[in-house]
Amino acid sequence: MRMYGRAMNAFAASVMLAERAMAIEAAGAVRAIYEVGFWLSLLATDPLKALEALEIDEHDNAIQREILLREEHPSDAAVVAASLKREAHHVAKLAKRKSLSVKKIAQTMPKRSGYLEYRLVSAFYGHLSSSSLDGLKKRNGKGGVTNILGPFETEIPKALSFALDAMLRCTRYFEVMMKEGRQPDRLEKAHRTLLGLQDAP
Repeated sequence: MRMYGRAMNAFAASVMLAERAMAIEAAGAVRAIYEVGFWLSLLATDPLKALEALEIDEHDNAIQREILLREEHPSDAAVVAASLKREAHHVAKLAKRKSLSVKKIAQTMPKRSGYLEYRLVSAFYGHLSSSSLDGLKKRNGKGGVTNILGPFETEIPKALSFALDAMLRCTRYFEVMMKEGRQPDRLEKAHRTLLGLQDAP
């Protein structure tokens, strides 16, 4: 339930940003919704694997934090000693298990899992990259470009389209996980309508 709540919060944030024409940021917030959807799908199909993957991810991240902490404070013996003790605890819990990436989770799902959209949102909106930076400029009609700082109203439809796509997928996976049979047909129809609008010229 907390996972789905996080997706709802991200959706609300995306819509509020889009309402203020902060379209790039609105689309960037959608990444969290897609990620929740992938995890909910895994929980619905293989709950034990999903719970183990979340546990592995927690210990793996903790180990990486401890390594970075020691790199920041190499001469502080007390900090290093305490860090090594904490890391040893997480290494023991991890027991050489490997984390499960979002890509691997998506590969277990049916076609049109949303992973392509997730990568598009990440590349063009979420991550700092040449693609995302190119999205913050527009032709000024004088043979050059103008950098966009602040509102970017022409990208609002695309941002909202991604947000709706992610939330519809996420809701379907949540309902499957909860074994709720009343809504998926309606959601499937709504999603087909959205995909049709996205494919329109």
